[in-house]
Amino acid sequence: MDADQVAFMEDLTGDWIWAFDPNQSNVAYEGDSIGNLNRTPEGLAELLVHATVRSVILLSNSGRLGAQVPNEALPQVLNSMECVGFGGWKWPRPGYRIFMADSLLAEVGPAVDPQAPWLSRAGYSAVRIAGLSDSVLTYLDSFSTVTWIDTGPDV
Repeated sequence: MDADQVAFMEDLTGDWIWAFDPNQSNVAYEGDSIGNLNRTPEGLAELLVHATVRSVILLSNSGRLGAQVPNEALPQVLNSMECVGFGGWKWPRPGYRIFMADSLLAEVGPAVDPQAPWLSRAGYSAVRIAGLSDSVLTYLDSFSTVTWIDTGPDV
């Protein structure tokens, strides 16, 4: 990390950090915790909104996780949602996207290969969906090819 960069956020394991340069107020960086940082495609303001939306998804009282969702099921799973045009970042893996609808938020990214966890599993995505209530998530029960894990706080 350069002397001018200020770290302001890290992942839960401390392996990945985000930083900004106070001399360039809308420039953000990300990289591993040993300081190999690269400029993000998102400016600082967009990155902060992206991080906030992701936190809402992760901390929702009503949420589900499908760790291995067949890609052919994604159009139906995300049926009412639109992709949010965030610039993206490389954590936890490149390729994650955010989707939203009136009462739903979702994060979709490459699924982990069960045989080689450092690789992505071809043809599958990891989908985490948060709703304003459990009732807006009941449509997920109709997907017999997906095992959904309840991620609410009472689990």
